[in-house]
Amino acid sequence: MDVPETRYAKTPDGVSIAYQVVGDGPVDIVYSSGIWSNLEMMWEHPPWARFLRRLSSFSRLIVFDMRGVGLSDRGPEPPVIELQRDDIAAVMDAADARTAIVFGGARAGSMAILFAATHPERTQALILYAPVAKTVSTPDFPHGRSPAEQQAFFERFVREVGGHYLQVLDERPRGRDPVPDDYRRMGRLLSELGRRTADLGIRLGLHNHMGNLGQAPDEVARVLDAADPRFVHLELDTAHYQQAGGDPADAVRRYADRLLFLHLKDLDASHRFVELGRGKVDFKAVFAALDEVSFDGWGVVELDAVPDPARTPKESGAIARRYLEALGIWNDAS
Repeated sequence: MDVPETRYAKTPDGVSIAYQVVGDGPVDIVYSSGIWSNLEMMWEHPPWARFLRRLSSFSRLIVFDMRGVGLSDRGPEPPVIELQRDDIAAVMDAADARTAIVFGGARAGSMAILFAATHPERTQALILYAPVAKTVSTPDFPHGRSPAEQQAFFERFVREVGGHYLQVLDERPRGRDPVPDDYRRMGRLLSELGRRTADLGIRLGLHNHMGNLGQAPDEVARVLDAADPRFVHLELDTAHYQQAGGDPADAVRRYADRLLFLHLKDLDASHRFVELGRGKVDFKAVFAALDEVSFDGWGVVELDAVPDPARTPKESGAIARRYLEALGIWNDAS
């Protein structure tokens, strides 16, 4: 079966949610399988394709990737359940479905329940498969994994799917400025985590990020200085480093011996994330610095959300590719 056309629904906060419409049955089913989803790759996996064909044999199946999953934008904000609920409505509106049977699998179960509870007039029925309330146990929910068990699961998962790196964020103290003990404590925690992942053959990279302890260039340096260089490396985000007042090219040189991989990301003068080449990050200098230090690792082109509502994520990706081709960086063998 040919892969159905992928379309995009715009949410109230401007995020593009990928969806497909399959079949022409008498009832609409709007379905998301949760975080294990990619609309186009699902059709290449025979069991998934057979399942979707069976659903569409008696319905008009509207299948979509959750926010931040598969072909959908992740958006500028954390994907809280209220936003996920609104994404269902946006997909239904785009597919011209006034009402539907709402079907949520695994992590999509919670948003399906909330949608049905808050939009009963649009919900013909609710179907849940292996819904998940929470993953990690807390005093009011003792049924999940402990934090240590969850971390072990993540590490094992990364290894078993063939991953090489584990990207982590640190945490900035709330309601006060960081103090030296914060950097020392974070260094110890990251070192212990990196030691554990190293035992599994997974290298750990600290993701510099606005709003985190490792935000400004001097703060990134303090965290890395407090961490064991054998186990803690840097995943350099070019846009966040620039936004925090740093020069990403200088960071490449400064951390040449600890640079694990990069998020190649651009932002404009208003600190809005944009496609590569349309912002103020000097990528010519970044790539020159990478050549200078003989970097031979991964760089991931990243964009949180499409900056222009008139464009699709695929069109934004094409803009980034053309920019890299113009710099002589991209080729089909890359």
